Amino acid sequence: MRKLWFTLALCAALLMTVPALAGKPVGGLRRRALETGGLQARSPYSVRTDRDTYEAGEPVTILAAIPEGGCYEICLGVLDGSDPDPNIADILWMPGEMTAPSCEYNLIWTPGEYVFFYDIYSRDAETGDLLPAVSDYCMFTVTETTGTNLLKQKARQAVAACRGKCDFETVINLHDWVLAHCTYDDSETYYSAESLFFLERGVCNSYSRAFDLLLRTAGIDSARVLGWAYEISNESGHAWNAALVDGEWYLYDCTWDDVSSSYYSHRYCGLPSDLMNLDNEHIVEYIPGGACSCTSMDSNYFVRTGKWRQHCGAAADEMRAQLAAGLHTVSVQTGYDYGPGMEAELYVNNRIVAAGIGATVWNDAAGQMCVGTFSVTRGSNEITGSVHAWRWSTLPESTQIIECFAFEDCKFENLWLPDACTAIEAFAFKDVCLQEIWIGANVTHIDDLAFIGCPDFIIRAPVGSYAAEWAELHSFTYTWMQGFE
Repeated sequence: MRKLWFTLALCAALLMTVPALAGKPVGGLRRRALETGGLQARSPYSVRTDRDTYEAGEPVTILAAIPEGGCYEICLGVLDGSDPDPNIADILWMPGEMTAPSCEYNLIWTPGEYVFFYDIYSRDAETGDLLPAVSDYCMFTVTETTGTNLLKQKARQAVAACRGKCDFETVINLHDWVLAHCTYDDSETYYSAESLFFLERGVCNSYSRAFDLLLRTAGIDSARVLGWAYEISNESGHAWNAALVDGEWYLYDCTWDDVSSSYYSHRYCGLPSDLMNLDNEHIVEYIPGGACSCTSMDSNYFVRTGKWRQHCGAAADEMRAQLAAGLHTVSVQTGYDYGPGMEAELYVNNRIVAAGIGATVWNDAAGQMCVGTFSVTRGSNEITGSVHAWRWSTLPESTQIIECFAFEDCKFENLWLPDACTAIEAFAFKDVCLQEIWIGANVTHIDDLAFIGCPDFIIRAPVGSYAAEWAELHSFTYTWMQGFE
């Protein structure tokens, strides 16, 4: 039996091959052009839907007229702008060889324009071989008229259960929700978000579409990224995601994060482009708009949660020792070893550790707060960089409450509130020309008028803290920094 991929090639469709990449599930992206194929249609053979219009969630009935002893193969696609070419359909379902005169597909919950590509084979009476007979497509529309969309309901329920105290936390929770609710479909039959929500299985297109739906439902800017996975001269169509967190775009691959545990369960969670595409693992073919700018490591999963420490070996201890010895230019070793042939994995690990060290406030020999910038060379365990004193004004360690008008018209530019501080009252910093302020995790009250009259400034606060949530709620510029080491 001729495989569908061969038929698609004959039909001049956009085809992607299906090799396996070293334990990573691939082959989960298929697209096909609306052009009719080069095969001559032999009337009355065809595959058609019983209607031109369906409502979201309504089963679509497929009727097939094929030669006696023959068979047909179909694939369902959607024209939803996933590809910059409006003539290209993103494939959602590929059930393989079929002979039944009719069948149903009941997983279309998203309104839009859909297409069934079909390839019909006849059987040679003398040889018994299957021969191409017809290659064509039919189109239909899915609408939403009742306002009751079960897919959207499921997405809203998932977002409600995963909503965090900040966008970063929400993105991580939704990433983990996708991993917990899907098993990779090795048969490569299901490619839609619906298959993940209703069947809990699918390929990379399912992971990517579902994650994108959840992010958008949560009000977080996101984009699906289409491209290729490549390893040892093998290529396969692949899909992953980009999400906007605290003003920066980051890349996520839920599919590849779902193939093992521990470090790798979040390895592709918040990476910049150069690390995501290390050794051509993720070659971007199409990414819409501003999402193509992914350069930051600030909201990488391991960096921002502080879990980089689990993979830093003795680097943190060496950092403290060198600072205590009075050094400000430091060189530390992660001591992490993935084994032969795993140079790329080692480099990703060490880049994450370097970013984690740079996102941490350290104390030097004089007790001065220090921050720094660190880098790593591929193929090396050595992380190098330098720290410098962080020129922040500080208050007495015993300060618990910043009272009303406490610092009105003061000249603070950079202020660090002590850990003992729990509240900031109204007008506490009225008309203060702040640039940055650190508000710790123990602060549980900030009056809405605490910073009235202040120009634009940055609130630094721990991830998930009251201050971080308050800053986001009140539209203040918010960033974060890990605590002392």
